[in-house]
Amino acid sequence: QAPPGRILADAQVPTSPSRPNHMVNGSLGLLLGILLGLGAAILREYADDHLRGSDDFESQIGTPVLGTIPAVPALRDARGEELVTIQEPDSTATEAFRHLRANFVVAAASCDAKAILVTSPGEGEGKTFITANSGCSVVLLSADMRRPRLEQLFGISARLGLADLLKDKVILRSITDDTAAMWSVMPNLTVLPVGSTDDDPTELLGSSDMTELVR
Repeated sequence: QAPPGRILADAQVPTSPSRPNHMVNGSLGLLLGILLGLGAAILREYADDHLRGSDDFESQIGTPVLGTIPAVPALRDARGEELVTIQEPDSTATEAFRHLRANFVVAAASCDAKAILVTSPGEGEGKTFITANSGCSVVLLSADMRRPRLEQLFGISARLGLADLLKDKVILRSITDDTAAMWSVMPNLTVLPVGSTDDDPTELLGSSDMTELVR
């Protein structure tokens, strides 16, 4: 009987597995990860509508930013030290306010602005802080009739104020002549406090008398 076959060559023990090919799989995984990362970054950038700096703000509203005020640790710690331009004259925030004031004066002069509204969408966003440290030669009208803070900041305790003037024009002379109503809190800065706020502040601030006053 003939033999079933013959050995042509001895079997060799392989030095590496036939599959999976780690080099190929690793290269494909790295390439796929890069593509997915780029895609996610592009999608996030496209879907993100947040304003992340003055450049974004200017591009969205088409108006230049007059200044940027850095965070003040005293405000973060709720110590109430909001007159930073007086308490810390050499600080970074004070220098930022000087820059803001210079730009503000130029911008106001270019459009002959006589009255400026300082406001924000919500509470605690820096209206009082910016206004109190502006350093401009102005008369401040404290018009936050729900939560007035300028009076507390400057230590004003006047009974008459803006609300009283809007409710009764007859007291205009008493308000402008009475030092207890018009407070000179620092050089070049005078404050007209809120006064009594029993009426609806929306009606007072939206009245024609308010329009006439700010002119």
